[in-house]
Parts: sequence; C-alpha cells; structure tokens
Amino acid sequence: MPLVAAEHVSFELSPLAEAVHSWHVLVTPGHHALQLPWVRGCRPSSHARRQEPTELLGGLRALGAQPRLEIVRLFGAQPRSTQELSGLLGLSGAAVSRHLRQLLDAGLVRTRREGYYVLYEVVAHRLVALGQAIRGLG
Repeated sequence: MPLVAAEHVSFELSPLAEAVHSWHVLVTPGHHALQLPWVRGCRPSSHARRQEPTELLGGLRALGAQPRLEIVRLFGAQPRSTQELSGLLGLSGAAVSRHLRQLLDAGLVRTRREGYYVLYEVVAHRLVALGQAIRGLG
C-alpha cells in the first residue's frame, strides 16, 4: 500500500491478516502510528455508544456457549449459511439454527438472502461495543 504522510511522519499500511477488510489508523503524539485492524461495518471506538446493562447481559448470554462462540469466529472470514455452519461445526441443522436464533435475538448477527440461501453474518459494531462494555467493567 502507498505511504501516507502526516506532519513529517510517514508510515506504511500493510494488512496483518487476510480477514482484515480495511484499516483504522490512530496517530498519537510522540508515536509514529498505531495500526489497528478494522473489520468491515465496524466503527472506531470513539463512535461506539455505551451499551445498556440489559444489552450487555443479552450479548454475554448469547456468547455463553462454545458453539455460538465458534459460529461468531467462523463469521470473521465470510457470511455463511446454516448448512455450511452445520458441516463446519459437526452439528445438526436444527442445533445450528437454535444457536443462530440466540445470536440473532441478541443483535450479534444478521441475515441476508442470496438467491436460494439465507446467509448469516456478524454485526461487527455490536461485537466491538460488547467488548468495550466488558473492558469498562474493570
């Protein structure tokens, strides 16, 4: 990628992983730059709104099972169908649907139709807000 110059400081942006879709760069005084991966659809933390306690609890409950955490991890690469998730996780379609329903109800995933298939994808800004709310507890 091209070099970017700001106040006599230049740095190069280079992806750290294939899953990164775009970048948010934070330049701080006294430091050259801090490169942060920014998932598509995700906003920088300065724009994230504070989560209500019920939203935080709902998000934590939705992520409170290993299969649902694995589903969210699998969405990092691309949107997926119930059938695809079933094969990747070794679970029945009904079990995957139950887990997806909990993630949908918590607002952590959304659906979109692509031809015959319904694809599920992560709502990145909701996961970021959930992480910030957890960090804010300490």
